[in-house]
Amino acid sequence: MALINEFEKNDGMVLGQITLRLSPTIQQNHQHCLNSASLWNTLKVTYGKSTASIVFKDFKDCLNGCIYTNADPQIYFDKVYGAYARMKAADIAVPPQLQAMIALAALPQKWEMLISVVTGDNPLEDLILSDVRTVVITQFQADSVRHGSKQHNTNKISTVKRKRSDPNWHNQQGSGQQQQQMKSRKSTAD
Repeated sequence: MALINEFEKNDGMVLGQITLRLSPTIQQNHQHCLNSASLWNTLKVTYGKSTASIVFKDFKDCLNGCIYTNADPQIYFDKVYGAYARMKAADIAVPPQLQAMIALAALPQKWEMLISVVTGDNPLEDLILSDVRTVVITQFQADSVRHGSKQHNTNKISTVKRKRSDPNWHNQQGSGQQQQQMKSRKSTAD
């Protein structure tokens, strides 16, 4: 009996936490839910649907993605893995071979030789995105090592003032000719 009371207490706290994060209109529409599981399932059925525009945006992001030679390609692969997972959750699964070919199409011209590496080593039915990812990341790391350590795109910022060169002092009395003219004017005035 103590376990049931403990469960109901914890379930009430979870129900309260979920309810507090809902807008007032949604709270009113879901007052009939007496436990956290029923509220969660109702919200999932009502709002957990993918729309055509969301799925299309994910698909377009996959098609328009680019892999750059000077940036870590893992960023690109994280993006497309997430997009394909969301599309699969919406029952729009892109075949693995097509996923791999879309990633190959995103390669920069400098790395187009990787297309033959990936497609030559794998038969079409075994072609998957992770194979492309492995080859591209290996190429990026090899290029980074070949061109020195990873390129740093940061500028050095310092608040310490550097000593400038010593100032050049110019004689302010003028040239010798000007000094003679001044003396001659003085002597004529006296």
